[in-house]
Amino acid sequence: MVVNEEFRDFNGNATSNARFVVLDDLTSGLAQLASGPVQGRDQLATLRTLIVATPAIGDVDGDGVGEVLFGGLTQYARFCNSASYFLMALDDAERGLAPLAGRFFTHFWSGCDSPADSQVRSVYLDALDIDGDGRDEVHANQFVFQDWVEAAPWTEVPGWRLPQAAFFRQGDFNHFDLNTSAVVAGDFTGDGRADIAVYRQDTNEIGVYGVSQLAPAVIAKMRSVPVAFHNSQVPVNPVLVPINVDTDSPVLRYDAGEYQLVFSEPLVIAALAAAPSKNGVGQNVAACRTAFGNTETGGSEEERSITVTASATVGFNVDGGPLTQSGFELKLTATAAATRLTSHAYTLAKTILFTSGSNEDLVVFTTLPLDQFTYTLLSHPDPELVGKQVVVSLPRDTITLQAERGFYNRTVPAGALRIDERVFQHVIGDPATYPTRTDMLGAGGLAVGPVSVGQGSGETEVTLDVGIEFGVGGELQLDFVTDVEATGGTLLAGYSIGAGTTSSLRVTSGQSTTYTGVVGAIDAANFAAQRYSFGLFTHVYRDPSTGREFEVLDYWIE
Repeated sequence: MVVNEEFRDFNGNATSNARFVVLDDLTSGLAQLASGPVQGRDQLATLRTLIVATPAIGDVDGDGVGEVLFGGLTQYARFCNSASYFLMALDDAERGLAPLAGRFFTHFWSGCDSPADSQVRSVYLDALDIDGDGRDEVHANQFVFQDWVEAAPWTEVPGWRLPQAAFFRQGDFNHFDLNTSAVVAGDFTGDGRADIAVYRQDTNEIGVYGVSQLAPAVIAKMRSVPVAFHNSQVPVNPVLVPINVDTDSPVLRYDAGEYQLVFSEPLVIAALAAAPSKNGVGQNVAACRTAFGNTETGGSEEERSITVTASATVGFNVDGGPLTQSGFELKLTATAAATRLTSHAYTLAKTILFTSGSNEDLVVFTTLPLDQFTYTLLSHPDPELVGKQVVVSLPRDTITLQAERGFYNRTVPAGALRIDERVFQHVIGDPATYPTRTDMLGAGGLAVGPVSVGQGSGETEVTLDVGIEFGVGGELQLDFVTDVEATGGTLLAGYSIGAGTTSSLRVTSGQSTTYTGVVGAIDAANFAAQRYSFGLFTHVYRDPSTGREFEVLDYWIE
């Protein structure tokens, strides 16, 4: 604690001093650990003594034990002179309350005009986690300083400085003091990040300032609470108390023993048929291939890819009945907490080129590694939810693979989707077993061809360029919509695949997507007898046993 004493003479001039005392907890009988004047060395090793000070305790260096913090003034300034601030810290008791870094600086109100006498007489000091990283930052009046892990001690974050209007307005005659203002810290918005509530007389609001998850570099007014106006020339001694009186928010406890790294089951994106070819007839079989993906052309370079996007999700392990509190608030709180407990970088998008080799059907599939963190609801307005678990799944970079169809079918676990004869009925190396024009028309989707196989040692390529050749409305849009299950029997609570704002994983091909088939030419000796025509078509296939959808790229023969 800090004891501030002030003495005034007949003319109102004040002399003050401040002393501190650090006491142990009740189990130690409130034993005195340290005491003395509130003074220390600043950044230039100059001794500074505070005439008025405010204490706080916070873990600014990230060692898990709180430090003792002081902030105050070294002298009073009058008639728009600069206020003189000094901030200092003592290490935790385990390290003997040794003096740590201090900082001295001055600040002048912009727009302060004589004879206004807006004196700063108090410094409100709080240790608070304003950015949700699990370490304490410090705010002193309008100034906010980064924690000591992210930056050097007492490094102010310019974008986090509160607006001057919250503390001073041009033409004010009031003293900024304990009897005319109040400033407290707390999570008033329920986003898992501390906010700063400011009230001063001559205003009619309590302003709540915080750092948004969407714009963490800049502090902003998050709320404005209307209050009655009071002229500052008649102090009312305001008091703000941060307290939760309605139990409308859950209390979450992170259970380190419940952390898991899980993988989603293989999720088929597309099945690509082998380009139709004949062995032993002088055909350039090595040139035969199938490819698909989004196309961007610049000069002579052409890139084909598909896009896989993923986002964090929250699942609820609740037996019966909807959640009665805000699920949105719970998601933000839980996700923010889990994010600071891991150092993995979570990927938003991935692009890959997929091309089959000759004489092979290809399966393109993806799997998602997810970090799972488990929380327990300790309190809730619905007593039936106390003790229930909240599972937060944060996706890492998606692992997208291509595999030869036979290898894929032999490797996936029992019960998983297989690319079998229901998808492809052809025999590789025998074009006569590929679909006919009638089959192609019955499948729907898009098609190009037919075109005759070439003569010589070259190749013939057919391409569907959706969104360019077919124009608006001709695209084939595929958004996989299904639930995701994890391998090994682990439930991915709340995780799903699909389009829209609630999607966890989205796999998209469509506008400006290119589908390519290449068939090698036949030499002169065999061309007349072995010539055939082929076309390329694509459609969406729904597996009857699982209900899963994926894209099929196939050929028809004439």
